[in-house]
Amino acid sequence: MDKNEELNNVIEALSLATSQRAHPFHLLTFAYQGDSVEVCTVVLRKATNEAISFHTNVHSKKVVSCRVNSRVSLLGYDKENKWQIRLKGEVVCHHQNDVSFAAWQQMKSFSKLCYSNQPPGLEMDDVVHDESLVKTQREALEKDPMIGYEHFVVCEIRLDHIESLRLHYLGHQRLLCLREGDQSRSVWISS
Repeated sequence: MDKNEELNNVIEALSLATSQRAHPFHLLTFAYQGDSVEVCTVVLRKATNEAISFHTNVHSKKVVSCRVNSRVSLLGYDKENKWQIRLKGEVVCHHQNDVSFAAWQQMKSFSKLCYSNQPPGLEMDDVVHDESLVKTQREALEKDPMIGYEHFVVCEIRLDHIESLRLHYLGHQRLLCLREGDQSRSVWISS
């Protein structure tokens, strides 16, 4: 397989994963450095040749940590195809700007509800699933579709490291693509 073809396969798979909930790369493992190394699962929302993005709450530990140390890493694994994708880059947290506004406008109201609740990580006395409260919140969103927007963030990772590892009993295939500015270099590497 050609190096450019494999890199295109990675980008195409990530692009498909943004709109297919069952796609193995729809949920990615996101690693960042806070007080300690942190790892969580994020939902892939956008993917291009240069960047990928996910959404989160401005009060999340991720946003606070990424503003201090913007170097991050993501990992996806397709069990059926024995295919691992590793991504690294610089994260930019878009909050109350053109990027976050455009993403907010495209979201469904049930997704926006997540941002109208309490900030993540607060202690609670109890967990309550109140359908009437959700109904009230949805009605409020219909009247004012910007409720919760002040808590909404688009985390955009500008990729400078893309790695594809395909596992095979006859020998693994591993591609590394490094980018610096508008220059990129792809090489096969041992696994």
